[in-house]
Amino acid sequence: MLSEDFRAFLQTKFRGGSSGKPLTSKAAGDAVSRCKKYERITSSRLPENLNNSIKLEQALRKLDTYELETYSKTDMRAALKKYFKFLSATFK
Repeated sequence: MLSEDFRAFLQTKFRGGSSGKPLTSKAAGDAVSRCKKYERITSSRLPENLNNSIKLEQALRKLDTYELETYSKTDMRAALKKYFKFLSATFK
């Protein structure tokens, strides 16, 4: 996972929620942390480019196979969606 590039993207280029503003440092850090948690739980690495075989839908399906608290899984799903938006914006 390109964690530092992902964090920078969330704090500068990403426009989230109803505010349309980039994420705060804490919110960006939370998203990076949740993606790292996904990698630990699933024992798989998130792609570092769009040529990789793993896609967002595959990552979400894999996450659904693990028994996690609902709020944790929801937060991780949101972070994964942000990560794949980052990949799309970075590697067009």
